[in-house]
Amino acid sequence: MTTPGVHAFLIVVSSTIRFSPEEKATIDFIRNIFGDKAAQYCIVVLTGVDRLQQKSPEEFVNTAPALKEFIQICGNRLFAMNNTLVGESLKTKTKELIKMIDDMVKTNNGTYYTNAIYIEIERQKEEDEQNRKEEERRKKKAEEDALVARGTSFDFMRYLTSAFGATSINDYAYMPHSTSRPVSASPYGGRLTGEYMSTTGAANGRAIYEGPKGGRYHITESGNRSYIRK
Repeated sequence: MTTPGVHAFLIVVSSTIRFSPEEKATIDFIRNIFGDKAAQYCIVVLTGVDRLQQKSPEEFVNTAPALKEFIQICGNRLFAMNNTLVGESLKTKTKELIKMIDDMVKTNNGTYYTNAIYIEIERQKEEDEQNRKEEERRKKKAEEDALVARGTSFDFMRYLTSAFGATSINDYAYMPHSTSRPVSASPYGGRLTGEYMSTTGAANGRAIYEGPKGGRYHITESGNRSYIRK
């Protein structure tokens, strides 16, 4: 990049060949590297118009949608150049190009495309990339957390199945318990596992214990164990 900056980018396109992927790649390169703001400083120079076979420069441009779009972004600044010009005719045409450049500079209030603009574009591109990576990381973590949660639930049900012979979570739907009480030893030989919370049944509201060999029970008013059955 020149110092202090660039007043004009001249994008030279030949009319003697069909607008190729390579030329489109050049335009894409300018837009990706310098940003659309650089289009304020661009003039598209179409050479070889003497070989258009009675087709106008505008008609040629209409055959290349990507080129047409880029010219529109550049403020429709298109300069058609006849390659056969020599002598005074060539000087006159050259002066026309210089005038187009001067007019563009005036339109841009005498400003030029600077390294600072380029640096700001690069900074914005880097920030956008970081935001994209952060969003991907957040989505990945959310997916991993969901997998862990599903795995924990599955492991708990597998434990219930192996410990008590249940075949599904519905087998235990009648016996929820509160975890507000700490798990502790029972004076009746088992572990206190929670409080029975069903709305009906003899054990309603009573502490539930787990026997040393499995099975859950509550203590009756007479002090005997009463195992909870399905």
